[in-house]
Amino acid sequence: MKTPLFLLVFLVTTSLWAQNHILTLDNGFAINNNTFSSKKTHHLSQQSYDSDNYDDENPFIELFVEIGLSITYGILIETYWEKDLPMHDARFTTYPYFDNKSGNYTYDEAIENPVKLVLSENIFAENKYLYGQQFNVQFKFLSRMDLFAGYTSFNNDKNTMPIYDVMLHYHRIRTPKLDIWYGLGAMHIAGTIEETGLSADFGGEWFVKKPISMMAQWQYGFFDYGYHVRRNTFAVKYHMQQYNIQFGVINYKMGNEYINTLSLGLNMYL
Repeated sequence: MKTPLFLLVFLVTTSLWAQNHILTLDNGFAINNNTFSSKKTHHLSQQSYDSDNYDDENPFIELFVEIGLSITYGILIETYWEKDLPMHDARFTTYPYFDNKSGNYTYDEAIENPVKLVLSENIFAENKYLYGQQFNVQFKFLSRMDLFAGYTSFNNDKNTMPIYDVMLHYHRIRTPKLDIWYGLGAMHIAGTIEETGLSADFGGEWFVKKPISMMAQWQYGFFDYGYHVRRNTFAVKYHMQQYNIQFGVINYKMGNEYINTLSLGLNMYL
């Protein structure tokens, strides 16, 4: 009888000790958790207080941010003073030199061309072993925007390498004599490379005097591992109502390779 009685007392004592120990751990965790929460709340409150004091101590930060945004907007889109200039309401012409003096834009309020479509086809060659073609579609809208899609194909006796472009352009300067734009988009190289990257360009066209204009454009494509494509275009255009013929040079830098070509093209305004 002594053994079972002793064993019963031992089990009850052990159970009570274990329950008391668990309660102690739970209470300790709760206390520590409350302490941690209290410290965290105090820390966050202190951070908020410090942040408020920091803002109160720097009242010009918001002013500097607003000035920076205004300057950026003015450079990229339009300044406050330009809203009163004729360029603010410049419109697409039917085609360059339609009135013998205006290029891509006119200030004539009687002209209504909300959208325009321009199709372009160029052939180019560096020598008899390396040549290609370039086909572009340009959809102009909102009097100062255009969506550009291009296909370029490099060919030799054995291989063909296509390049696809999609760009959204904003025409920053819009006068009867000068059209300047910039754009962002994507470029895809097909064939053996199969790479897609970001693309940016900047260009302009100067309408010297009917029927001549001069165009220049710089485009860069950025790809993984530092690979990039650069395309520089310089051309002179001869305008004949809804058509123009252009002659110029197109220089490419693809990785470490340089390609310098002569080009001949035809543009059509719809």
